[in-house]
Amino acid sequence: MLKRKIDKELTIIIITYNSENIIEECLRNILHSKFNIIVVDNASTDNTVEISSRFPEIKILQPGKNLGYGRAANLGLKESSTRYTLLLNPDIKGSPYQIQELLDAAKKHKNTAAFAPLVTQKTIYDKSKPFEKVTWICGAVMLFDMKLLKKIGLFDENFFLFYEETDLCKRIVNAGHDIIRFNDQFLEHLECRSTTNVKPMRYARYWHTGWSHLYFTKKHESEKSFQEIVTKTISQYAKDINLAGNNEEKLMMHSAMLSGATAFLSGIKAIDDNGGPTVKP
Repeated sequence: MLKRKIDKELTIIIITYNSENIIEECLRNILHSKFNIIVVDNASTDNTVEISSRFPEIKILQPGKNLGYGRAANLGLKESSTRYTLLLNPDIKGSPYQIQELLDAAKKHKNTAAFAPLVTQKTIYDKSKPFEKVTWICGAVMLFDMKLLKKIGLFDENFFLFYEETDLCKRIVNAGHDIIRFNDQFLEHLECRSTTNVKPMRYARYWHTGWSHLYFTKKHESEKSFQEIVTKTISQYAKDINLAGNNEEKLMMHSAMLSGATAFLSGIKAIDDNGGPTVKP
């Protein structure tokens, strides 16, 4: 069998967690690319790893526990030895041609640490601009210039889930580097298909949303501004719980976010002493 020729410019990293319903499609879409492909699996309990193992060209990292998004991404980023690294959710539909287009466009821009295509057609943008500098891009598709990213620092590992890409984007901008979104490129995001969507998983996601929001705010706002945001946030969660009525999903969502927020204020971390999530899916 002919050895697959690997491009030395790009590594693709895919973070999985119980992603058996989508990972094969994702890998088959990009398998015939010439890029390095790394799957970082967050201790899936379904057939995600077994399915991924069917593709011998792909390197699979198994930390043995659920690291969450940012820490798992860091594991892959540290493994990457190429100039550019593409962080890709398993529920992103992208062809080798589209990925190559994204890479080629990125190489034309200096002093830019992160790039992204459009991932939803609902994005509001100036159609006359093929690309524009932005302050945030979606964590589902992030292309990094590793030369710059290593100087800025990887994802903050205090986050377990949510706001980690928002934090990284803010640090990129604060460091004086650009973030570019390409308005003439589109990769479809099959939202909510990257993992199972059972009730415990949804509760954990909501809890970490509440926790991560306040951690991010505490990190980047003045103390006075942080306290004002805390007051407003807690009040809004309480109001939303009352308005939820008999809607079980909304009641669970707002209650979980309130619980996550109050846990942060009580000094509880998002990651427990064993390195897993404090609130497990």
